[in-house]
Amino acid sequence: MQEVRAAVIGTGVMGRKYAQMIAEGRAGALRLTAVVCRSAGAQQWAKDTLPDTVRVCPSAEALYDHTEEFDAVLVVTPHKTHPALVMQAFAHGKHVLCDKPSANALAPALEMNRAAEKSGLVFAMMFHQRRYKKYMRLKKLLDDGALGEIKRVQLENSRYFRTWMYHRSGSWRSSWAGEGGGALLRGHGRCGHITSLSLVGALLTGPSLEERWYQKASVPAFLRF
Repeated sequence: MQEVRAAVIGTGVMGRKYAQMIAEGRAGALRLTAVVCRSAGAQQWAKDTLPDTVRVCPSAEALYDHTEEFDAVLVVTPHKTHPALVMQAFAHGKHVLCDKPSANALAPALEMNRAAEKSGLVFAMMFHQRRYKKYMRLKKLLDDGALGEIKRVQLENSRYFRTWMYHRSGSWRSSWAGEGGGALLRGHGRCGHITSLSLVGALLTGPSLEERWYQKASVPAFLRF
């Protein structure tokens, strides 16, 4: 398998997890060569935790001063910043793996897709639950017709119940100003997480999705197959 040199943009909770996984050799052919850390605390974490061979950059702009050192980027930043960072990567000829959701509105998400298609580079989203063995098994049962024709789906995923501590874990979390959306973006209560809705789509061969956005935790989603 050909080695892919990766740079992680964003070192919050998930960015640090991804960076450590890659640095420890737990991500297949990926090799960590750089991280982008804006705060002094994050920069110190990177220097204390990651190998000395990993370049620590204070911004994405500084990262692209060293384009010869990496092949792809992982964008792990607040949702609203994804489109600009993804398209910046394409402009520099880099493949992209972006954490979910791609954007906080349809228009920038489509713009990202168009930029990816024009660039001819690899563009993928991080939908990790699709690789869980239980869901892979369920997908096979559905594809094989073992469960018959699906008429109705009710998904309750209490694993991602969000407590008060979660909503206070980042200054950008759980606010319209910070995240740019309501309960589907925030991961509230019983609606769980936007990952859960994407998982339903993956299991049922990719429905079109019409979403109604509410500030409260009650979120109806209408899916057409």
